[in-house]
Amino acid sequence: MDELNICRERGEGLRRALDEVYAYAYAEARILALQSKEVELKDKSFALEERAKKVVALERKADGFRVEVEAKRKELNFLRYQVEISRGESNAEGVRLSEVRRLVEECEGRDGDSEEAERKLKDLTLVQDKIEGCEKVSSEVVSKEKELEVVCKKIDLREQAVISVNNDMMEACQRMETKRKELENIQKPIEKHNEQLASAEIAPALAPGTVLCL
Repeated sequence: MDELNICRERGEGLRRALDEVYAYAYAEARILALQSKEVELKDKSFALEERAKKVVALERKADGFRVEVEAKRKELNFLRYQVEISRGESNAEGVRLSEVRRLVEECEGRDGDSEEAERKLKDLTLVQDKIEGCEKVSSEVVSKEKELEVVCKKIDLREQAVISVNNDMMEACQRMETKRKELENIQKPIEKHNEQLASAEIAPALAPGTVLCL
């Protein structure tokens, strides 16, 4: 009877030992899974760092575009100022042109006034040149305005890209933080269980010379 009890105790000891072995194996498997998750998080962290570098590069480009826009605006304002002056001159020259034409017509109708007519024609040519110059400046202003619109659109696109990447990074960081907390919550009980297994003394399954009874 005593021998039967001893065998039963031995069997219970074996079962407990096997349970602990299974628990340890499960814990090891969980640790491996967690380590794999950790590697995955590190890879994502590296990817985020790379995206952060891209964001910095985009912001620098946007800053460059802003400087370019500011320079274009100053140039455009200067050209607009010149256009206003040119328009005033053009209006004055238009009045003068009408007067010169009238005088030329009068000179052509007179005898002996060919010299006066020639001088008036030269004045007429100068007036026409000034008017053409005003029109050229006006066309330059229109061209600069179009260039400014293109640069502004580029800046808007760059800023939208930066905002989009920043939003993606914030979402990814939040996901990583959630995964990190999950990892800690899972890892703590596993580490505690491993400490218990390491400190526990597992009795030998069978003593030398004993027979296992089934």
